[in-house]
Amino acid sequence: MASVKIKNKKQVASQNVGWRTVIRTLSISLADVGADWYFFFKVLRSETHQGVPDTYLYGLLFLSFLSTALFITQVINSCLAMNGRQGICCSVNKIIWLSAAVEDLPQFMLTYMIDVQIGGEITPEGMLNFSTNVLGFIVRLTESYPNPNSPEIDDVDYVEEARGKTSTSYKAMA
Repeated sequence: MASVKIKNKKQVASQNVGWRTVIRTLSISLADVGADWYFFFKVLRSETHQGVPDTYLYGLLFLSFLSTALFITQVINSCLAMNGRQGICCSVNKIIWLSAAVEDLPQFMLTYMIDVQIGGEITPEGMLNFSTNVLGFIVRLTESYPNPNSPEIDDVDYVEEARGKTSTSYKAMA
């Protein structure tokens, strides 16, 4: 008989994080960060966007820094979760939701306001920013939901309670 020890619920949850999920999420996030910075510098140096108010430029700059910070935090947390360790500030799913709600949606709206309302038409840089924001938003929301095929944490607790064991370790059948 082999002994299996479950230390805490976060370690069980971290075992469900796979390389494919991490690579997919991080590559989309990296493309989103790159598109944010590319759009910011194109607006800053573009002749068609000469009438852009400074508040919009500061907003773009802030959102570009925010997306970079969230990306770095997501990379660190994903690597720690792959090794079964707790993240530096919160779970990977919270970073994904925060990135989708606080960075993607405002960036999408700000890109629309700058390109369509001020510039008169959507630029290729704006379309790149739109597409990476929408794709990133969809991928982040779908990645943040738990995998239905993975064992749930509550099921492990239920099995332990059904066996009459109150400790966090139980004997696995060999």
